[in-house]
Amino acid sequence: MKIIVVGNGKIGKSIVSQLGEEGHEVVVIDNDEGRVSELGDIHDVMALHGNGALRQVQLEAGVGDADMLIAVTGGDELNLLCCLVAKKLGAKCTIARVRNPDYLDQFSLIREDLGLSMVINPEFNAAQDIFSVLRFPGVLNVEKFAKGRVEIAEFRLPADSPIESSSLIEISRKYKIKYLICAVRRQKQTIIPDGSFVLKADDRISFVAAPAESERFLRAAGIPARAPKKTIIVGAGIITHYLTRMLGTVGVHPTVIDNNLERCQRFGEAFPNCLVLHGDGSNRELLAEERLDHADAFVAATGTDEVNILLAMYATSQNVPKVVTKLSHNMTVDLVSEEKLGSIVSPNEVTSDQVISYVRAMANSGASNVESLYTLVDNTVEALEFVVRERDERLLDIPLKTMKLKKELLISCIIRQGRVLLPNGDDCIRLGDRLIVVTTTTKLGDLRSILA
Repeated sequence: MKIIVVGNGKIGKSIVSQLGEEGHEVVVIDNDEGRVSELGDIHDVMALHGNGALRQVQLEAGVGDADMLIAVTGGDELNLLCCLVAKKLGAKCTIARVRNPDYLDQFSLIREDLGLSMVINPEFNAAQDIFSVLRFPGVLNVEKFAKGRVEIAEFRLPADSPIESSSLIEISRKYKIKYLICAVRRQKQTIIPDGSFVLKADDRISFVAAPAESERFLRAAGIPARAPKKTIIVGAGIITHYLTRMLGTVGVHPTVIDNNLERCQRFGEAFPNCLVLHGDGSNRELLAEERLDHADAFVAATGTDEVNILLAMYATSQNVPKVVTKLSHNMTVDLVSEEKLGSIVSPNEVTSDQVISYVRAMANSGASNVESLYTLVDNTVEALEFVVRERDERLLDIPLKTMKLKKELLISCIIRQGRVLLPNGDDCIRLGDRLIVVTTTTKLGDLRSILA
């Protein structure tokens, strides 16, 4: 596919890198000459210096025969204008980054008029991820598939868990819950387990289930299931705005700390039920006054990764049950033990994954290729979503127990006509099925590549 990306900031770079790796023809437009020059040296893409909203610049980029234009500059209005111009000039599909909550609320009114295929909002996506992991304080990460019908959740098994020292088949017999453990990380080794595999304390477990079944399994595993009542958030930015909205729907009103007085005043007006404090969130005396050691959850959501890391490490040292760290650059995690940061959420990665999933769906609309992809367990496992659109005698109507699959690969879920099926050896793949495949083998490009 030919894809034009307007804006080469943090999110733009992440999107361009992934698109290039997947073999798309990419053209990048940015008004910063230095960034354009740097991009041409790093990636095999065409880079143009100029204003991406201008007709002549888009024509030079070849917008007339572009399959997609993605506008991810720092300005919402500029992104919308870029997409409007691109649509008028012949781009088949347009995606705009829109961060302003007020614009997002009226998106349904302007989407059709602007010809937008999709709106992405890094802060909203990050807030959704944080809200998902706050739902269960013991959960490290949650990824959703099949339009939310299925999720893969990740947690660390506590020593006093009822399922510790049990095999997977024993757990299945004891608990009548529809779930499937699809990956286990143990002492830097990632395992795709079978029924005889025995769980141990401190295992990092990934499992697949429908949302309601996820809650039941987590409770059975002894993972805290109580939504956090006392929640402290440092940083009153856009992510916190969205997250506070979401927490309000479950009756949680967090304490928010920020060092910018004007931001605190605006936030207090928007959320009168929240306690908003103007102060330094890294001040130990302030955190002690707010009883950090009695908090159910702590979210480090300032605009600086290094500050968020230090805040998260301190909250962990105070035995806060659930800690969430917002990071713009995940490479910063290499400097510190990830366990001390709790759940890590990156708006850039969440958004680029969303865009890449949409691009895959567009590119693969006529074949059984990857529709969405997420990495799990410290990026050692890939979870891929396929839709079976073609007949293939090697894949269809064959019991899974007789199918010769690659090693360290598991068909963990089949979604058939809206129903979630956790398959056993007697189940078969059918035309129209949506599959979730978990594997340690990277870069599976087609459903056929699951075969040995």
